[in-house]
Amino acid sequence: GLEATVLSTTRDPLPDATVDLLQGNVLLARTTTDELGTVVFPGLPAGSYNLAARRPGYFEAFTGRITVRKGA
Repeated sequence: GLEATVLSTTRDPLPDATVDLLQGNVLLARTTTDELGTVVFPGLPAGSYNLAARRPGYFEAFTGRITVRKGA
């Protein structure tokens, strides 16, 4: 699986941010961060993924490629 934390530019956690899990340009899942700015995408198969996060009042942010290994 994959766990990530969304932070502001001042390094504060961002609760209630929408986070998309992408593989290439394909949306695989969408969820919202918890009060600590954390999201979890459990049970992902090995592969390469990207995340996109957004919340009103903030710029949309994208990760580089994230590699999930078998058994993660």
